[in-house]
Amino acid sequence: MFKKLLVANYFAFFVLSTSFAGGESDSTPSTMSNYDLYGTYTLSLGQLDWNKNSSSASREPMLYQPFSIEGWVGKKLTQDTEGILSTKLTFYKRTGNILEPEDDAIKKALTLNLTHLRHYDSSTSFINLGYIYSDEIENNSSNVDANSFVLSTGLATESMILEFGIGSTNSEILSFYVDEIVYYNLSYKLPISDRMNLIAAKHYTEYERKLDSNPDGDGEDMDISGLKVTYDLKNSFITFGGDRYTVKNGASPENTGGSFYFSWTVPIGKSANNRTSFILDNRPAIDKVIGFGAALN
Repeated sequence: MFKKLLVANYFAFFVLSTSFAGGESDSTPSTMSNYDLYGTYTLSLGQLDWNKNSSSASREPMLYQPFSIEGWVGKKLTQDTEGILSTKLTFYKRTGNILEPEDDAIKKALTLNLTHLRHYDSSTSFINLGYIYSDEIENNSSNVDANSFVLSTGLATESMILEFGIGSTNSEILSFYVDEIVYYNLSYKLPISDRMNLIAAKHYTEYERKLDSNPDGDGEDMDISGLKVTYDLKNSFITFGGDRYTVKNGASPENTGGSFYFSWTVPIGKSANNRTSFILDNRPAIDKVIGFGAALN
């Protein structure tokens, strides 16, 4: 609880102690004014279907219908740098092939991020500090409250984002907890028309598990391949996309899943820098990785 309050106070201090800034839609940050709010908020809904290969699958949900609310706001720190505060809250409705009592199912996830960006003529570098809270149903023990912290860095151009990250999770699940998270995420944007873009993404995560006082052992890895289409409306844009998930857990059979989703994104205030919007609107789904990585044991 102390960690949650510390993180919440840190983000609140960032928001309350600074004025917000924004900018016109331009590849350079020089047009940004000093007192304009800019960012986006997004509503998203979809479905994720898992194909379970274990004998305990009858108690684990096959279908999830996630609904998320997310957004970000930015502030110009210097002529070439920005500070971004973002948050995402996801609720998971669970159905399909469940016997009582339900076991191993993520219920909700909350993500908070603080991002620092530095703009160059043809690229933008960034560092991100993130906190993820995920809640999972457990049958044989208390429901799990997982507190995860991630640190990542990346580089973006007008059409590509490459991000590397590390992190840890202090949640205990049946005497073990996940730690030493390592991941990378690659996104590529291909313009189709003046209003439409095709965005492909590849995400890969590895993390190890520690059993009591034993040495770290091989844990799980999750591979996500995604494809989505965005379409610009007059004052917003819509997105339709899908992901392919593969979770490997040691010698156990692979767990595979597929998802589709629809989202609506509305800009706030002045238009942000093009690369800033590209980065923030295409963050890797670390909350899903940690949540499903723990639940699919």
